[in-house]
Amino acid sequence: MKTRYLYRNKHGVYCLRFELQSKPKNTYRQLLISLRTKEPRIALQHYSTVMPEVYRVLCSYSDSLRLNVSEAPNVFEVKRTIRELVARIVETEKDPSISKLMSQVRYRKLDNYLDATFESLDLTESQLMALKRKLSISESRERALVTSLTSHSTTTSPASIESHPIGELVDDYFNFKRKSWGTRTATQALSNLVRFAEIINFEYPSAQIDGKLIQHYVNVMTKLPKNAGKRRKEVTTTNSELVTKWWLDLSVSHSETVLGAGGLEKHFSDIRMFIKWLHERHYVSLDFSKHLEIAKPKGAKFVEKRAMYDTAHISKIFSSYIYGNTLRNREAPKSYHFWAPLIALHTGMRISEIASLEVQDVCYEDGVLVFSVNDEWKSDELKKSQFSKSKKTKDSLRNIPVADALLNAGLLEFIGKRKSGLLFDDLNLSDTKGLGNTISKWYNEAFVKYAGIPKRNDKNTPLAFHSFRHTFTSLLDKTTLEGQPLRRNESFYVTGHRDDSVRTQTYNHGSYSPSLIKSYIDAIDFGFEFSQLSYEKFQTRKVER
Repeated sequence: MKTRYLYRNKHGVYCLRFELQSKPKNTYRQLLISLRTKEPRIALQHYSTVMPEVYRVLCSYSDSLRLNVSEAPNVFEVKRTIRELVARIVETEKDPSISKLMSQVRYRKLDNYLDATFESLDLTESQLMALKRKLSISESRERALVTSLTSHSTTTSPASIESHPIGELVDDYFNFKRKSWGTRTATQALSNLVRFAEIINFEYPSAQIDGKLIQHYVNVMTKLPKNAGKRRKEVTTTNSELVTKWWLDLSVSHSETVLGAGGLEKHFSDIRMFIKWLHERHYVSLDFSKHLEIAKPKGAKFVEKRAMYDTAHISKIFSSYIYGNTLRNREAPKSYHFWAPLIALHTGMRISEIASLEVQDVCYEDGVLVFSVNDEWKSDELKKSQFSKSKKTKDSLRNIPVADALLNAGLLEFIGKRKSGLLFDDLNLSDTKGLGNTISKWYNEAFVKYAGIPKRNDKNTPLAFHSFRHTFTSLLDKTTLEGQPLRRNESFYVTGHRDDSVRTQTYNHGSYSPSLIKSYIDAIDFGFEFSQLSYEKFQTRKVER
């Protein structure tokens, strides 16, 4: 039950506490009305009984302030009226089950309506009267509600709980959410949901799920090894009880490294949404999603933010063996080795956006060559594949002007006469780990090692391929032409971020200038001369003897 107006003073006595607007000085005065008990059960009983009457008194007082009624009661009269109501209730013996009479849903609505009444001082008179009619509850309806509720057992839930095997509900939830997920997201979510169902038992009835069961799931998860998913593939039994026992045994029998806070959060985030979905559809009695929160040490974060590259980092990256004259021993050069870091630095594109570029995505808009970041495959072969080109958000769909540094490095010559297909046709896309997994693995594990690029900056913040995006965004915001920075809406547009300003959301209707954006991109000072870079030279490198 929501009891935001229930207060316990320093002596342990429960009271009703409100803040009412005082008419003369337009200030607020606090009201404390004693419920004359130190017992939580009795306090909730009195609170449940008295709130409908108190609620009507407060609404009437709020209306009188809004309508400026000359004979409106003052704060002290309201306090006296409420005190009399409370005294009448408190002095009357009630059945102990009365605290269960008002459903949680009903009181949540009452409290929300009450808050809305106090906050809606700018409503017109007609709107206020309509709200008052909506909030009014007649005496007869109130008595009917009390009579109806008292006829039920005090342990009966106000909402009808429909129980189903948890495995069946996992299927229903996945089918419900599948259309809004990409392939990778759906695969990961299904894996996490199935593990949840297996740990608590596929046949477990949803109506019996409680906090203790959720805590059991958490306890098992926190003790599982990192490779638990691979081990599960070796289990062939379909008996739900045996599978549940297998997970429990694994959590207590191994001596390997367990999942860290970040890994647990990836699992729990999917299960939290599933639990909320179950509660909204009355498959479980309460929302237990809060039981899946992970306690973090003060100042700790699950995912460390990436740092931007400084001038020294950029110089070292683009002076490395990839962009030099020598082919590293046993190196297997790929086109994306040369282009991916260069495109990321000059566009701020995400790694998956670069990996999913097609030849047709390099096109002209208003006479300016752009990279079209979209969510639909153009090539027939890719349309029929299992790969998804979906983007992070709808704001990710954009056209980014191609910088002169990319054109001078030979981008158009690299495309040549090709009409379709992936821009990097020697790139192996990954469906299960994201389209950019191959580029990420090459750059973050191999390239930085052989090129001597640090994985953390001087402040111990991680550096990775995504740091190119941080670098581009930061430097674009600092770039000015004739003393003026790029307009806010166009800066947000080119980086694929959402601009929540009222002006942009209301009045901007896609009015982006590719030529203006390109002039700012070309003006970014990275502290490095890119004119020496050439894709033709990259192709002709030889092993040094």
